[in-house]
Amino acid sequence: NTPLVRLNNIPKSCGLKCQVYAKCEFFSAGGSVKDRIALRMVEDAEKKGIITPGQSVLIEPTSGNTGIGLALCGAVKGYRTIIVMPEKMSDEKLNKSVVDEEWRFYYDNALDAKDREHVDIWMKSRDKESFAMSRRMIKEEGLLCGGSCGAAMHAAMIAAKELDADQRVVVVLPDSVRNYMTKYLSDAWMIERDFMKAPEEEENSM
Repeated sequence: NTPLVRLNNIPKSCGLKCQVYAKCEFFSAGGSVKDRIALRMVEDAEKKGIITPGQSVLIEPTSGNTGIGLALCGAVKGYRTIIVMPEKMSDEKLNKSVVDEEWRFYYDNALDAKDREHVDIWMKSRDKESFAMSRRMIKEEGLLCGGSCGAAMHAAMIAAKELDADQRVVVVLPDSVRNYMTKYLSDAWMIERDFMKAPEEEENSM
């Protein structure tokens, strides 16, 4: 039951005629669409008899959001949960996951988990355009979304170019800006990685 919000400024600036809506998954309890995935994995494992509340331990190698979703499931369903994280983790993700303490995990094979027959078009995204769009969504639409949201929206703006005014597009926004405050929200971080120009460079190019 996450909200569906109509966007106004960005679709207009991209020259779209259709209506564009954002499915704000960052309003989920754990802050991302991964809550849905975590619940599905746990319940699927329970149905198959792979795990049992109060006995099994969930172990998750995570970059943040999946672990948070599994931690919530573990807390509600009675599983001890353990999270393992890489050293490159952002400070926000590290602090959030430490607060969530211990928990568990169950994985499907990545290839088996994708229902490819329902995908019409695959679109690649690059960090530069994705982060730029995320920053625009915060500034122009008031949506405090994460970097993957920018990737989804950037692709949607391209894919929706030929749609008519009576058609609608729904873009899933997977997570919030919570885990990325020291990353793409920082001008210095963006400039250092050549994702945006420094103010003086902008002035010199004019």
